[in-house]
Amino acid sequence: MKGKALLLFFVFVAFSLYVTDAQVPESVMRKFEKENLQSLNVNWKVDGTNFIVTYNDTLNLHYRNVYDKNGNLIMRESEIYQHNVLPAISSYCAAYLPSSEIGRVWLLELSETERSYYTIVDDVALFFDEEGNIFKWEGRPGLALQQQ
Repeated sequence: MKGKALLLFFVFVAFSLYVTDAQVPESVMRKFEKENLQSLNVNWKVDGTNFIVTYNDTLNLHYRNVYDKNGNLIMRESEIYQHNVLPAISSYCAAYLPSSEIGRVWLLELSETERSYYTIVDDVALFFDEEGNIFKWEGRPGLALQQQ
C-alpha cells in the first residue's frame, strides 16, 4: 500500500495538464459536486484518462481528488488542520527536526481503509502510516530515516 500511495502521489502531481470544467466528463463533475458542496478555487487537470481536481474549503484547507473517467474516486489528499495533526507526527518532527517548522500535513487516502500522511519539512518529504509512524523519508542527501 505504501509504495502504491507514493507512486500515485508523484505520478498525479508530475504529469497532468489543466483542463476547463467543460472538458471534465459529466459523471466526474457530478460526483465531485455532490461530495464537495463547499469547494472554492476549483481547478481541474487531466492525466491520461484520470481527472484531478484541486480546491479549498471555507477554512482555506487544500484538497486534491483523483477520479477515473467514470467518476470513481481513485485517491484523495486532504490538508489536515494544524490542531488535528496526529501527536506522533508532531513528536517525530520535534525530535528529529527540532529547528524546523512543520508545514502542511496531508492525509492521503487510496480507499476507506488505506490511509497515510505526509508533510514536507525543509525540502524533506516525510511519510507516516495511519498511526503516525514514519515509514519513508525523502529529500536531503545524508539524512537517514530515524525510527521512533
